[in-house]
Amino acid sequence: MATSQRDTDLTAPKALHGPPAGYFVLVSDRSEDDSLGVAKILASISRSWRLLLIAAMLGAVAAVAYSFTVPKTYRSKMVLAPVNSEEGVGSVGSLSGELGGIAAMAGVDVTGDAARREQSFATLTSDGFARDFILHENLMPVLFAKQWDARAGRWLPGNRPPTLEAGVRKFNHSVVFAKRDRNTGLVTVTVEWYSPEVAANWASRMLELVNSRLRAEATSNAERSIDYLNNQLTKSNTVELHQAISRLIEQQVNRAMVASVQRDYAFRIIDPPVAADVRFGPQRLLYALGGALAAVVLASIYIYAYRGYRRKVRAAV
Repeated sequence: MATSQRDTDLTAPKALHGPPAGYFVLVSDRSEDDSLGVAKILASISRSWRLLLIAAMLGAVAAVAYSFTVPKTYRSKMVLAPVNSEEGVGSVGSLSGELGGIAAMAGVDVTGDAARREQSFATLTSDGFARDFILHENLMPVLFAKQWDARAGRWLPGNRPPTLEAGVRKFNHSVVFAKRDRNTGLVTVTVEWYSPEVAANWASRMLELVNSRLRAEATSNAERSIDYLNNQLTKSNTVELHQAISRLIEQQVNRAMVASVQRDYAFRIIDPPVAADVRFGPQRLLYALGGALAAVVLASIYIYAYRGYRRKVRAAV
């Protein structure tokens, strides 16, 4: 009995006497407080749903009314197919004919068509091409018509004339939109402008200029290669080297000939651009939705600020 009593005394917790020792930190549930605060704000605003509804309606009406002052825009679209490299031109043509099927199955491009397609699309969407097109078509007065005096044939005085780079930015980001289908390789070019005839004409002219530019580059490269090979041909001292250089010269001559006579050198047209008879913009539904959303946000801020001000006034009184 004594042993059990002693064991009980050893195992029983001893009572603490005096004030508690150590530090105590009270941690508040901030996430819960924040969620409650947001809920109160939303509940306070939602009680004025009639005011929010009226604000949304007025905002939509005002935005739609403003859209009638925005000039109409039209879109002209054309679909292009990249032109593959010519077949039967020197060793490239024979290699394509012999190994083209097997290489295609293996994912190897022996004809250089992939590189040519990349070059063609990169040229079409480049700032350099846009710069050349603007200069070739004299589009600066058209792109910045509000700053151009058509009667005097000069920029309006008092303002700094727009730069060519500003025209390139506007042309590439607001006028012309090009996208490529990775599966089919087809390129869709869309031109947006205030006149449907002008938009269709610009699309057609862009196709002509990009084909002309890449055709001239291919012809120039082939001619430089021919000059270099002819120079090396005079220095060759073996029959095998002479024959090899002659075949390369023949190949470059064929390339230059094909480039000079092939009108659609980089792209051929699948769906030509036409003048649209239906406006593309302004899209008044988007204007209405944007105006309604902006009005609701502003009205919510006003309601919350006004009620907070009234609470402070009551507390002061």
